[in-house]
Amino acid sequence: MGKAADRDAHSYELPRTWHPRNMDQPASAPTGGTTVTRTAGVVLTTLFGIPFLLLAWQILDSRFNPASTDYHGYALIFGTVFAIPLALATSLVVPLIFSRGRRRVAYRVSAFVFVVVAVGLLAAWFTAA
Repeated sequence: MGKAADRDAHSYELPRTWHPRNMDQPASAPTGGTTVTRTAGVVLTTLFGIPFLLLAWQILDSRFNPASTDYHGYALIFGTVFAIPLALATSLVVPLIFSRGRRRVAYRVSAFVFVVVAVGLLAAWFTAA
């Protein structure tokens, strides 16, 4: 029967290079998951961020320019309604750009900036004459 019969049928021994106790191997490069996450973060930030910036510009343009440019204030009203969800989406995906160790801080800063921006957009809407 030999050595194969002596081993438990459910145990499998990994080759030496794959064994987790083999610490003489050099540290590996970042895994593909972190690169994919960071790339997806860049793509999603661009996807949500550019429309948000365009809407925010329209909101501020409507708020601070004469009424002849946006007589009824539709850019201000609908821009704010659409910009706040885009700002939320942007604030959720921007931290994905950062490394795993810095994401927690990035989420905190991003949440704070979202609250400030949302309050500012709502203030621009509700204080318009």
